[in-house]
Amino acid sequence: MIHELTHRRHFVPDWTNFLAALPLAWALLVLGLGWGMGYEGVVRLRADLPAMVPETALALIFASLGILATINRWPSAVAALATLALAAVVGTYFIEPVMRHGLALGDGMALATGFCLLCLGISVAAMALPVRGARAVAIASTGVCALLSGTALMAHALSAATVRDVLGFKEMSVHTAAGIFLLSLSLVLSNRDSPHFRGLLGPGRQSRILRASLIASVLGVLVISEVTRFMTLRDWINTDFRLVFLCSAMIALLVASALIVGFQIDRLEAEKKRITALESASDRALQNIEINSARDENLRILGQIVAGVAHDFNNALTALRGNLELMEIDPSKSDAYLREAINAADRAAGLTNQLLESGRQTRLHKGDGDVVSIAEQVVALFKRVAPINIFVTLTAQPDTLGRVGIDDSTLERALLNLLVNARDAMPSGGELHVSIAQKMITNGYAATFNFNAGLTPGEHVVIEVADTGTGMDEATVRKAVQPYFTTKEVGKGSGLGLASVNGVCQQIGGGLLINSAPGEGTTIVVALPVESAEQSRATQAERDEAPVDILLVANTAWRHREFLAYLSSQGRHVHQVGTEQEALEFLDIARLPSVVLIDEGQFAGIDGKQIRADIESRFPSLPVVYVGDYGESRFGRALPPEEDDRKLACA
Repeated sequence: MIHELTHRRHFVPDWTNFLAALPLAWALLVLGLGWGMGYEGVVRLRADLPAMVPETALALIFASLGILATINRWPSAVAALATLALAAVVGTYFIEPVMRHGLALGDGMALATGFCLLCLGISVAAMALPVRGARAVAIASTGVCALLSGTALMAHALSAATVRDVLGFKEMSVHTAAGIFLLSLSLVLSNRDSPHFRGLLGPGRQSRILRASLIASVLGVLVISEVTRFMTLRDWINTDFRLVFLCSAMIALLVASALIVGFQIDRLEAEKKRITALESASDRALQNIEINSARDENLRILGQIVAGVAHDFNNALTALRGNLELMEIDPSKSDAYLREAINAADRAAGLTNQLLESGRQTRLHKGDGDVVSIAEQVVALFKRVAPINIFVTLTAQPDTLGRVGIDDSTLERALLNLLVNARDAMPSGGELHVSIAQKMITNGYAATFNFNAGLTPGEHVVIEVADTGTGMDEATVRKAVQPYFTTKEVGKGSGLGLASVNGVCQQIGGGLLINSAPGEGTTIVVALPVESAEQSRATQAERDEAPVDILLVANTAWRHREFLAYLSSQGRHVHQVGTEQEALEFLDIARLPSVVLIDEGQFAGIDGKQIRADIESRFPSLPVVYVGDYGESRFGRALPPEEDDRKLACA
């Protein structure tokens, strides 16, 4: 398309300059050889024809220079000076004809010549003006010049002396009329980029046919006119028949031109329909290709996910089954084997949570802790396990942060995933910086996030994790949030870290931004929307409407998983603490539960009986059950006495 426009723009560029230079060269010959050296054949083409007077030759020179300046985009001063000189020559001749001395009778600048030259000057001036409608004025003025000079040329060609004798044309010479006509034609061709001439002067096949039909029509008019003149001179036809014949011939030419144009229009419409059909078929084929490509990509990702899930679940089930079989073989170590089996089940449950988070299917609960405290705990934990050659820093603005709509455990897991990914990206060590601040996310800023399907403008807590590791290229960044996509070695990454983080962000209306380049490290920005005051009040009201039923004081929650599952299935809301201090603090700030269950064992040097006594002394009306009273170490096997059975029944 660009090549076609360029070719169209430069169609017949040399012809325009050639047509404008011909009158210039002839006028110089008339002034130099004709009037300067006395060659009559240059000034007057035939003895019975008018001569080109010096003023006309000089005016043609200035008109040619102005048109050449306009066509070739010379400095505007050249066109302006040429136009002023042209107007001065024509005006001076008709006001004070200083050069008329020595002219033969009938020689001079005709009125039609002066008018055409002034029209050319107007065209040149209009072409230089950056005013709307100036080009239309230039084309109209050029058309008038072409009409008048063409009339004079046709009168000379058909030897129509009576036409030449009309006032205004009597003194116009043949070469003057030809020069003005060529200058008009060059101006017309210089406007070939305008819509008026683009279709006619274009390089396409239709444009070539239109030009041929136009030339044929003009030649047809000339032939018919010459035939009519020939028959008139021999008195073969009278005046009325000549008029009727000319009208019929002209109508026939117009009809023939209309048929040619109609044929071309029909061909264009057929070509347009064919192109439209091809484009439609091409679009459908492209759409099918895109659909198939997307289906193949989805199948690839699904296969990757299925393979990863099968591998991880198989590992968890293998550990679970192995420990259960060991319990049967060696019952004396059943507690240790059971603990390992439960850990394997926990790993499988964690895998399920990560899959749900990556698919944005988890139900996120509101957390009580603030983001900075959770980040400090996670960073402190990470520092204990991070290599010594990784320097970890944390900067935060705790006083300016609002509450985010995400539970503490999910936030901890998301931060830990980001820190672990950053650690793995720095095998040779480096710097890892975590910053937390509250920012206003605008539409423009949101658009910069790679993964912003749920991101909306507003106040957000922005967590940035920046490392100086190996970095990622653009293709890797685009795939980074796909489940089970990982660049780590086999067995060193699940491929669910960033997928779960992105799933959580999109579920709560946040966004994820990954800035990375090979060798330049990675910066991951997590934007979490801040809850409004109304949302915070609604969350607190929701908590108040769902108080804790049972407070469990136990430092080994894995031992009571079956019992807790049973209570949850019965609609009970259980809250667990691990020390006496945590239990007393919870009872001081929260609505009292229906019952307190205390496991046997030691709690930082204090046994369960002492904790029971302390709670009963502070809250006499609160039912408290100590599991150690029943001689068993698990709730599922405890058989409380009648008094404590009533306490549980009240709960």
